[in-house]
Amino acid sequence: MGNGMCSRKQKRIFQTLLLLTVVFGFLYGAMLYYELQTQLRKAEAVALKYQQHQESLSAQLQEMLDVLEKSTLLFTILQLSTVSSMFTVSLSASRALKDGGRLHRVGSQGNKSDSQCGELGFTTLSISLQHIVLDPKLAAWAVPSLQMILSQTPPQPGV
Repeated sequence: MGNGMCSRKQKRIFQTLLLLTVVFGFLYGAMLYYELQTQLRKAEAVALKYQQHQESLSAQLQEMLDVLEKSTLLFTILQLSTVSSMFTVSLSASRALKDGGRLHRVGSQGNKSDSQCGELGFTTLSISLQHIVLDPKLAAWAVPSLQMILSQTPPQPGV
């Protein structure tokens, strides 16, 4: 046998089988690569779809949150203005009781100063509330302060 264990014919068959194995391996790798790329594109499309859906839901949620914050702020403002009105009425009533239950004429000096005081307080409160509505960041610290001020008992007449 001379040059090795294989004859030329066997060597040629071995080389042909090796070449076929390499070609089929290359084809299999190319098909596998194509299939993986296809699956990757599908997965990216699904991920993009879900990301857009998530962004849409996030935007809707943010809109609802803004509406809720505004309605809560408006409710608080309404509540504060109601308390302010009640405070003004209570102040007027307590001053009327202080005068012995007599009601002043519309043009009298006492009634005029009482109404001016009440209007001034209400105007100041409404201006403050308008600023709160225009700047919600201001509401974070102003609303509790206004609630604290309005929750205090009205001054007692003659004290």
